[in-house]
Amino acid sequence: MQKFDYLIIGNGICGVTAAETLRGKDAEASIAIVDQENNPLYSRVLLPNYIEGKISREALFLRDEAFYRKNNIVFFGGETAVKLVSDENKIYLTSGEEIEYGKLLLASGGHIAKPSIPGIDLKNIHFFRTIFDADDIIETIKQIKELPQEKQKIVIWGGGFIGLEFASSFAACGIGGYVVIRRPYYMGDRLDADSANLLSSFIENNGFKIINNSYITEILGTDTVEGVKLNSGEILECSSVGLGLGLDLNSDFFAGSGLKITKGIETNERLETSVKDIYAGGDVANSFQPSFGKHLSIGSWTNALFHGKIAGQNMFGEKSSIDFISSYSGVYFGINIIFMGDTSADKDTITVSRGENESLGGGTGWREQFFFRDNLLVGATIINRSKDRKIIGELIKNKNEIKNYLELTDSLKALEEYAG
Repeated sequence: MQKFDYLIIGNGICGVTAAETLRGKDAEASIAIVDQENNPLYSRVLLPNYIEGKISREALFLRDEAFYRKNNIVFFGGETAVKLVSDENKIYLTSGEEIEYGKLLLASGGHIAKPSIPGIDLKNIHFFRTIFDADDIIETIKQIKELPQEKQKIVIWGGGFIGLEFASSFAACGIGGYVVIRRPYYMGDRLDADSANLLSSFIENNGFKIINNSYITEILGTDTVEGVKLNSGEILECSSVGLGLGLDLNSDFFAGSGLKITKGIETNERLETSVKDIYAGGDVANSFQPSFGKHLSIGSWTNALFHGKIAGQNMFGEKSSIDFISSYSGVYFGINIIFMGDTSADKDTITVSRGENESLGGGTGWREQFFFRDNLLVGATIINRSKDRKIIGELIKNKNEIKNYLELTDSLKALEEYAG
């Protein structure tokens, strides 16, 4: 049995950043990373660019194999944690190996939810999470481009950021189709009707028809996808299906560990869990956010990066707290979409929005939605208006009191005045 001062489950940006932070503070400590993928750290954010042919596969990698050797980090690639015995400070791997740890960081992330419906195991059904997913999508796109024009279609199931990545990447390769969502409008759990309609217009102007209030009950075909059946009974012909139904946490091995799980592994503002010597960060963490006075589970690259740094500092023995405003941003169909802070509306949240939907067909419309709680701006969604990001971020972080919510919808000048 091997023993390490610091053990990290997850080789994503959170886990690797934590390892780098620890090595920078302790040159002699033993550090190990476990990950089910046997690759050095790569950028999930850049996967759409790889699929669209804008960058090479090699350009995805942010570290190489030599990085782990140079920093004396033992990498258990291609291994999955199957059991955590927290009272013994041990992790068991698929290989049967036991690893004892001094401090443990759980940054295991998640995987795309897979529905249990007929036809789910046919060929050309895709997820959008790993470099291997991207490789498979590229091959499917090549196959589809060889088909007659009327068969060059994909059905995307999911009304979130993964669905946008599917639609944007396939559209860039000249392939359109359908986007199937359960809600009345796209991202209806975060966007108001005007913002959702603007976003939907960008999607539909790039070759996709959005089908609201619907879901797939069956994927049709004998070996390869030929179509899908909706809950309404409607049949949509297609040659591929993209699933973007959210993430299921990679958390089976937590069972019986004593960790408190509430929409993720619950942590305090220092990313400490309910179990001694165990920390959690990235997608798998439901961390307490001092700026908002509540726990939030935020799946973004930026959030995972900062979590890695904070976790590494605190595993070393410091007392660093979350002091950043999480955000998620992406460019789809050439349009920048940004979510900042806490965009989860509840009974105590007031939302107001502003923008222009007049130019839906030309891609020049924009929308901003603001989330207020106790006279404070706590979150915002920004569509096609990235220049306001800095000011809005300052308003959230500085906790400027705003008594007249409607002033924020008047002009950018109002935002600048509040930001000081």
